Amino acid sequence: MNFLNILYNNKNYEISFNGIKIFQVRNPNKFSIDFINQAKGSRFNDVNIFKNNIILISDFTKINDLISLNKSSQIFKEIINYIETNKILGNDKIHNIKEYINSKIGFDVIEEKNEMQKIISNLFEINDLININKNIFISLIKNNLFDERMTFVFCDIDWLNINDISEYINSHNFIFVTNDLRKNIVNITQIESCVICNDFLVEIYDYNKLISYLELKMNTLINNKVIENYLKNEESVSNFYINYLIKYIR
Repeated sequence: MNFLNILYNNKNYEISFNGIKIFQVRNPNKFSIDFINQAKGSRFNDVNIFKNNIILISDFTKINDLISLNKSSQIFKEIINYIETNKILGNDKIHNIKEYINSKIGFDVIEEKNEMQKIISNLFEINDLININKNIFISLIKNNLFDERMTFVFCDIDWLNINDISEYINSHNFIFVTNDLRKNIVNITQIESCVICNDFLVEIYDYNKLISYLELKMNTLINNKVIENYLKNEESVSNFYINYLIKYIR
């Protein structure tokens, strides 16, 4: 079992972690920033995750916040591979250009420089106008555009849920920080991936124990259908009360 070591309200918590976790908090922005600042000392999947391995994603995040065109980036490698495969700008063509110019001028006025990164940077740039959404994010993950295992911290978004990214937990870590866990889960078993943050951090690791807690507080039997309706965020007195009890669980 892997764990996240989190300092919250001056108390240390050890939270179980399998690659996905949802934190329901009062202030998602503050919690996300605090989480990232603490990440250097945390253990994720038996690997120390440092700040440069973590990406904060919100509704305002753009594509160029996630990927770049530096020489080590996967996008750069894809461009180079296409150029070489299609012989668009090989070393022989560069050499021929040099020979032509020097022959025409009458002396070696230019020399060859192998700086493909500068050429590509002058020809292409990452789109800085498009905000990240579900389709774009999944496409980036699916096409392996990140060179190493990353930890994505999603701050108060409602366009991605656990089902969308569950198949990628062997490649990356996913942390959702939200003011309502219903934004990012779609079935009752996923509640066991949630941590409720009030005055304490309360990890929901057993769905049946949560049901017992709610039944005790509400003095009524609760079946899966009741919880499914709650997750759909349907307006009702029952859902309002369940939401209150979960929000302030101890």
